[in-house]
Amino acid sequence: TFKEPTQVKFSLAHERRLFSQDVIKFCNTLWTVMRKADFRHTGIIDEEVIKIVFAKHAKSLKDYFKVENAADFIALFDIDRDNLLNEDEQILIFQVLKYRMEKAAEAFAVSKQYPISRQIWDKVRIIEKMILEWQDELRSNIQEKELQDYMERGQKKLDEFLDDWDQKINQCRETNRKKLREMDEKHRNEVVQLESDCIFTENTRELRPMNTKIKKMENLEILVAINERLEEAEKLRKK
Repeated sequence: TFKEPTQVKFSLAHERRLFSQDVIKFCNTLWTVMRKADFRHTGIIDEEVIKIVFAKHAKSLKDYFKVENAADFIALFDIDRDNLLNEDEQILIFQVLKYRMEKAAEAFAVSKQYPISRQIWDKVRIIEKMILEWQDELRSNIQEKELQDYMERGQKKLDEFLDDWDQKINQCRETNRKKLREMDEKHRNEVVQLESDCIFTENTRELRPMNTKIKKMENLEILVAINERLEEAEKLRKK
């Protein structure tokens, strides 16, 4: 007949006493405490929070994870060694506990204590569902946070784009105003120059250009007019 070693009997007895407790309630309580501690919804739990959690559930944490203090607890689950527990490391806490329960259930099955093994497996299935729900919750939080960050970055880029084009438009308007002022000033100068080149006579109310070429043409026109009058006067004298 099969005889179990003494240390195996002691281990199984310890596991039986351990997992006969309400491990489901412990997991829910631990998860709730961690979520309340993460009230800013950053998804990160620091060492101070772990100390608070460990102070409230020291006995259970020591039994389930074989740690003596908060530092040991962080060292066990802090994979990236930043003294913080991110979303994946928080889920790892319950996955490790589930893995230990699976090994205990297998050990009870090997020792033919099937009712105890089945009870532990039932709890394992419940914890698996809880882990899936918590993972979905954390993923939703991560998605919302990333979406918010994306929206903020997009709004920032949009504001920078609008500010840049506002500056360009204002600069273009200022350039156009400057050109209009220059054109207006140039026009005024041309008008003043034109007026200075002309003489306004009170008798004839005519503008007489002082340009040499135009003056010569004007003189020729006067001479032609005088000759025409002389011819008319000659005709009248003959009649």
